[in-house]
Amino acid sequence: MIRALTLTTGILAALSALPAQAQDTPFDQLVNESIGYVNIGPGLLLVEDEVSSHVCRVNISDVYFFGYAEGDPGAIAAEPPEIVCVPTARVAADALPLVRGEVTPFDQIVDQSIGYASISPGIVLIEDDVSSHVCRVQIDDLYFLAYASGNDDRMRQLAPTIICVPSTDLTR
Repeated sequence: MIRALTLTTGILAALSALPAQAQDTPFDQLVNESIGYVNIGPGLLLVEDEVSSHVCRVNISDVYFFGYAEGDPGAIAAEPPEIVCVPTARVAADALPLVRGEVTPFDQIVDQSIGYASISPGIVLIEDDVSSHVCRVQIDDLYFLAYASGNDDRMRQLAPTIICVPSTDLTR
């Protein structure tokens, strides 16, 4: 537990050294233009708009919130929000190839969806007009750091694990 906390603290420190908005489209714009979003794990948010989607790693500390509430610029500056959003197409392209048979890529499942719900941490139900999938999505915090720093090789080394199962296969 101590090692995980130290690793997480190190990641957060590294992320905080990056620009607040490491992606092309600011987080508020992604949310404001979204047609839906769902939590897919601790600090992970899937945000979809009319034409695409992003997986965002969102970390906003209590220090920031209380500093904001108290109007304390020092506290706000000490622990600014850490938000990195990666286009879902990029996440899907980098994901480990755990494919069995003909499988629709994760980004296409999301972009064709009409609704989704978080089932549990890392597991999301995604529905389109004619079918649905239950997807297990596991993305390491370091993957987002690699994206924010533009390190493509490191992103591939930290490949996300995404496994989507058609709901029909769950009821057999």
